[in-house]
Amino acid sequence: MSITRYSACAVGFGIALTLSAGADAGAQTDTTRRPTAVAEERIPVRKDQGLTRRSSAGEVVDLLAVERTRIDSLEALAASYRQRLDSVAAAFSARSDVTDRLVASLTDSLRIVRTELTTARSEITMLSAHLTALSDTVGQVNQRIWRLRNGSLFGNSGFYVGVGSGTNLTMGTLDDIGYNSGLNVSIPIGWHKRGSVIGVRTEWGIQSFDGRNNLGFSNPDARFYSGVGLLTLNVPMNAAKTNTFYVMGGGGVYMFKNLTAGSTLGNRFGATTVAGSTTSETKFGFQGGAGVELRILGATSFFVQTGISQVSVDTPPGTSGSSLRWVPIIAGIQLR
Repeated sequence: MSITRYSACAVGFGIALTLSAGADAGAQTDTTRRPTAVAEERIPVRKDQGLTRRSSAGEVVDLLAVERTRIDSLEALAASYRQRLDSVAAAFSARSDVTDRLVASLTDSLRIVRTELTTARSEITMLSAHLTALSDTVGQVNQRIWRLRNGSLFGNSGFYVGVGSGTNLTMGTLDDIGYNSGLNVSIPIGWHKRGSVIGVRTEWGIQSFDGRNNLGFSNPDARFYSGVGLLTLNVPMNAAKTNTFYVMGGGGVYMFKNLTAGSTLGNRFGATTVAGSTTSETKFGFQGGAGVELRILGATSFFVQTGISQVSVDTPPGTSGSSLRWVPIIAGIQLR
C-alpha cells in the first residue's frame, strides 16, 4: 500500500507540473500567431534546478501507464511474497505440531525409561546384597571344607572324638559258662597331638554277650556298660604323621545289668535275688590292645583296634576261673 501511495503522488505531481507549464506558455504566446490544435501545440522547455524536462499529454499518459504497470508488478510481487510467507508460516505451524507431538512422545518415553532405570537400580542393589551374602556363605563353606580337608575341627589341639562298633569275642571262663560273642558299641574321646608319642584315651561303651543254656543254668543275654581310661603310645607311620600305630592300656568300670540268680553270670557275681527279679553288679576291670589310625580327609580319620578286656568275679565253691575275658574288635571314625 505504501508503494501505491508514493506512485499516485508522483503521478499527481507530474500532472501539476504539466498544467503549470501550459498556462505559462499561453500567457507568453504572440497574439498574431495562428492558433493550432492542441496536439500541435508545442510546450516550451522548463529548467528546474539544472534539470530540463519536456512534457506533453502523450508523455503523461505513457508515464501513467508505466507507473500503473510498475504498481501492478509490485502488487503481484507483494502478493507472491505474502503467499510464500503464508506457506512458510503454515509449514512452520505443521512442523511445530509434529515437533510438539515428538517432544511429548520423547518425554513419555524418558519418563518410562527413568522408572525402569530406578527399578533396575533397586534390583541391582538387592542382587548385590544377595551376592554379598552368598559370597560370605560360600567363603564360610569353603573355609569349612578347607578345614575338613586340611585343618582341624578343634584347632589342631590334639583333641579328638569318635564312634565305633564291632563285636566281643568271648574266651576262657566266659565261653565255658555259656556266653557267646556279642555286640560292642564304643565312643572314644581322647587327646593325642600329631607327632607326639604319648596320648590319653577314654572309651565309653555299651556291650553285650549272647547267652545259652549251660550246666543247668538258663542264661539270658548279658548287657553291660563300660567306661575305661587308657594311656596310648603312638608311632607315626608316614612323614606327615597323620597315620599312626598305637598301643594302649588302662582300666575302668563295668556295670552288668539284669543279672538273675538262675544265670551262670549271676552265680559268678554272687547275685542273690528273688525269683523273677534282677540285679546289677559293678566291677573293676582292665583293658589293653593296639590299633591303627589312618587319616581319610582333613580332620577325619579311620581307626580299627582290638585287645583284651578282663573283669574279676567271685569264684563260688566247686567252680574255677575268677576272671571273665573277651576280645573286642572295633572299627570306626574319629574327628580331630
